[in-house]
Amino acid sequence: MKAPVLLTRYEYAMLSSTIRISSLDFLEKDQFGARVPLVSIKIDFENGHFYLEGNRQFMMFSRKPLKMKELVGHQERVKVESSLFPGTVIDLSDHRNDGLFFTMEGSILYGGMMKTCTGLMLLENIRDKEERCTHNWSVAFNLHVITQKEFEIKFKVPLYTGTDREGNN
Repeated sequence: MKAPVLLTRYEYAMLSSTIRISSLDFLEKDQFGARVPLVSIKIDFENGHFYLEGNRQFMMFSRKPLKMKELVGHQERVKVESSLFPGTVIDLSDHRNDGLFFTMEGSILYGGMMKTCTGLMLLENIRDKEERCTHNWSVAFNLHVITQKEFEIKFKVPLYTGTDREGNN
């Protein structure tokens, strides 16, 4: 019997490049001059909490191809706090958890406005070339602002268990 690999919390941060690679400049710094992540995600699966903070312009740009004029005026940071249902500890060694869905409901703050948001989160096993289950997973989520059809936050991020080889853990 395999030892359980329990997922209770997950954190992910995407840092900006120090090199400008397009006409868009996503580099942000805090009051001390340190780089601020483009996106920071914190998920507490056990207690059912989701938190995201990020650059709205980057989130809009990474979601779908946009024209430059559509990105003008969206420099602010976005903050999302949401409940995640069901709140539970997940055993990643049990491949029956592949395709596990969570509903999300909370608030989003951007441009000085607080709005309601809803969404879904999916936990998926990353399959190998022969479509066999692996020890690697991904977390995908899609959030919508209820009163604004065009505002959507959508990401898929990796979740590695570190158990790729027998005996490692």
